[in-house]
Formats: sequence, C-alpha cells, structure tokens
Amino acid sequence: MAQFWRASWLDLPLATAPLGHNDTLPHVFVADEAFPFMPNLMQPYPGKNLEPAKQQLNYRLSRARRVVENAFGMLAAHFRVYRRTMDQRPDTVDKTIKATCVLHNMLRKEMSHGR
Repeated sequence: MAQFWRASWLDLPLATAPLGHNDTLPHVFVADEAFPFMPNLMQPYPGKNLEPAKQQLNYRLSRARRVVENAFGMLAAHFRVYRRTMDQRPDTVDKTIKATCVLHNMLRKEMSHGR
C-alpha cells in the first residue's frame, strides 16, 4: 500500500512554484484523518484547541475535500460508471474519467446557454 503513494510510482509532476511566488510546492493529495501519514498526502492537524494558523489550514483542507466530493457527486449523478467499482485497466479508467469530465463540461455549457 505504501508504494501506491510514492510520487515516483504515480509519476506526479515535479514541484513547481505558484504564479507570483518563488517557493516550490509539491503536488499532493487531500485526505482526512482516516489515511495514514505519507509524503504527498495533506491531512488536517488533529485536536481541537489549535493555534489559528493550524485551524485555518484545517478549514482550507476541509473546503478542498468538499469541492472534490461535490465534483464527484455531480459526475456520479450523470454517469452511472462512478456508482460502482471500475473493473478496467488503469489507462481505460483514465480515459473514462477524462471523457466524462469533458461531457459534463459540455452539458453544463449547453445548459448555461439555454439550449
């Protein structure tokens, strides 16, 4: 399981600096407390009485998780393939995800134009 999260195995892009900043930041996954601590995995700080900076990080991680969960929920509402385990090769799963994202965006664009 630990190998799954290694950046070299996942072929993640190299750390880059956000626009307007000099510090490089690695690409990470957003997770909750249920996942074990690993590199490239951002988790909230445990506990309740945290200093303001840690509270703010926890809040922002929570918001990021909500955005991802909402996006997944929208895809699952339109495409049944997301309602069960995908028993396909990883490259086929990648293509399926990309295709449904494009279709979703096309549907949203069409609905916003009132067609």
